[in-house]
Amino acid sequence: LLPANYKTVIDTPLPEEDSASYLPSLIYNLRAHLALSPTTPLPEPTDPSLAYRAVAAFSSYLRAVDKSEALDELREVLLEVEGEEELGWEEGVVRSLSATAFWREGETEEALDTLSAEGAKKDLECVALTVQIQLSLNRSDLAQKTLEAAKKWADDALLLQLVEAWVSLRTIPPNYNSSYYTFLELTTVPSPSATLLANRAIAQLCQGNVPEAEGSLAEALEKDPSNVEALVLSARAGNDEALAKLKQTAPDHPLLKALQEAEVKFEEARIKWEVPPLATASA
Repeated sequence: LLPANYKTVIDTPLPEEDSASYLPSLIYNLRAHLALSPTTPLPEPTDPSLAYRAVAAFSSYLRAVDKSEALDELREVLLEVEGEEELGWEEGVVRSLSATAFWREGETEEALDTLSAEGAKKDLECVALTVQIQLSLNRSDLAQKTLEAAKKWADDALLLQLVEAWVSLRTIPPNYNSSYYTFLELTTVPSPSATLLANRAIAQLCQGNVPEAEGSLAEALEKDPSNVEALVLSARAGNDEALAKLKQTAPDHPLLKALQEAEVKFEEARIKWEVPPLATASA
């Protein structure tokens, strides 16, 4: 799930329902389905766990036009989490999905508060999301501190490698080579995800290796023409087809919101400052 190989997750058979690994595997499976088809409702469980309820609420959030009810559902699950002890991995799922929704809706402080709970500090997915938010706020210093704290207990986990690669692109001075070699290593597997290939393209662009970045981006879009990360990179490079595809695939993406805001401001300025007609010479 974390390297965005969603099809592989979906194709992996679930263990027996009485197995201890059944619920975690089911949650991964459902989240992979959401990643590939966010508008498809989830099946109703007979006895939902807190993790399942969080996934279901996040699914409702993705499908809803008015997001407020789904956000309140996530807040309700969070309250129940805070009343439980030793939830383990389920708390990480609840907090990471809830914080993702809050962040997407511009509730950055609420997202960080959700991720700052004691139960989230030893969950790598919560750590990774915290770092992403900190980097989005241009606080690479905080992101570096969060990373260093995680290194003390997370060993050399895959997600930790990704987090370190993200931070290396934004530290001062940046370490583009370190990020590139991390993404290069992660994309040498037989079937790397389009998301990892897009990340490799970012590192190559930062290094100034534009032709190599274009090749990685083309490989990503060939593997998954609807991959949001690859479409964003291509759109920012001036590809109108990628921009149109992004509008279809992820109409709520921050890039599209930023473009829309810029268009509104431009139109407001255009109305205020009319260009006078060209003077014509009299005969």
